[in-house]
Amino acid sequence: MGSTSRRSFLKTAGAVAAAAYLPQMGNASRPGMPIGTQLYSVRGILPKDFDGTLHQVHDAGYCVVEAAGYFNKTPAEWKHSMDAAGLRCISTHHVLADLKTKLSELIDYAHGIGLEYMICSWMGMHRDPAKKGEPALDDWRWAAD
Repeated sequence: MGSTSRRSFLKTAGAVAAAAYLPQMGNASRPGMPIGTQLYSVRGILPKDFDGTLHQVHDAGYCVVEAAGYFNKTPAEWKHSMDAAGLRCISTHHVLADLKTKLSELIDYAHGIGLEYMICSWMGMHRDPAKKGEPALDDWRWAAD
């Protein structure tokens, strides 16, 4: 019997695990537990065909989504597109800088489309606005305060 590399073993084990899971996937909806997705995962095609993409998300079995930007839609347009696709947008995420500077506007928008949650997905800022790159520990402490 020949030896198997760790890489080959992990690739094979991953493929077997995925294949075992596939028959269970079927439709993404489960009784009593809606399965959702982040629209961030389709951010590249949403601007090209917003309504068509939402219908494809629904056709894949999803019924709830999390927004990742609003693609220049008014709350009424957003809600109409979601309703037409059979989706419910229950949450959104924003970077901290947007939450600090546009919180009231974002909350109004969230109410307009019926969100249940808004989260901060990334700090995206420094204590010193002139700094660039990844935030340092001091930046995280400043943001937490």
